[in-house]
Amino acid sequence: MICEICKKNQATIHFVMNVNGKVTKINICESCAAGGGMEILASPEKSFNLLNKFLSSLAMAETAEDKECPTCGKKLSEFKDDGKLGCPRCWDVFREDIIPLLKKLHGVSFHNRKKSPLRKENKISEAEKIQDELRRAVDEENYEKAAELRDRLRDLKSSDVKK
Repeated sequence: MICEICKKNQATIHFVMNVNGKVTKINICESCAAGGGMEILASPEKSFNLLNKFLSSLAMAETAEDKECPTCGKKLSEFKDDGKLGCPRCWDVFREDIIPLLKKLHGVSFHNRKKSPLRKENKISEAEKIQDELRRAVDEENYEKAAELRDRLRDLKSSDVKK
């Protein structure tokens, strides 16, 4: 059986956990277990405690995946599939999960109603767009792209000064 983490090595460690009737099985190799801080301990009691902590964290991750809005019954997994919230309360219930998605997709996690893309006076200048891309590249530690953007910004500003 192949390790479910690295997908390379032979899985020699097999975890089975039953949470609320749902059985979860995980098969990993020793190097992934050691890399994840799950050392194979000589003491069975310590091994059990370590295993219990690991599996509990997996159960919490799965439980978070199944969050449900108490008002409309929409599940987080459904939102991830169709991208639609069921009611205004869904935003409050799923906020922690939605904000990282918004940042990943749009670069920001908020909506500015004053800036409509349809209004000419609200268009962002090319320099501002490049500046925003530059900030994102630095935040993502993509320094090569950041250097390119910095140079484009410098060229754009120097061409504006010449005019």
